[in-house]
Amino acid sequence: DVCGFMDRQGDKLRARLSAAITVAGVEGYVEVLGRSSNLVFATRDRAGRPSQAFRTLLLQELVLRGILALSLVLSFAHDDDALDQTVAAFAEALHVSARALEDGSPDGGPGRWRIGRPVQPVFRKRA
Repeated sequence: DVCGFMDRQGDKLRARLSAAITVAGVEGYVEVLGRSSNLVFATRDRAGRPSQAFRTLLLQELVLRGILALSLVLSFAHDDDALDQTVAAFAEALHVSARALEDGSPDGGPGRWRIGRPVQPVFRKRA
């Protein structure tokens, strides 16, 4: 039952990432959303506004830890070891996000923590 496996793994991943978000103290700033086998994450700035700058920071920190996660689409290959690697990378990246939220730039962005420009949404009125 491949679909059932992917949903169960996604449920585990959602629960473990939600716990990591709580431990890092970024509840309300990072949120895991979506169907269990096709999770996404949302990021918000210090004012609680959706933030591509903080999304970029989280993506940057995940890549530095070997995880490319624009979204969290699961496959049959995502066994418990893969979930462990993903959660460990997220846990570390979330702590960086927490520090950036604490001492971010005056406009509420991640300031010195982010390297480069923020990512842009794929679907927008003008490119």
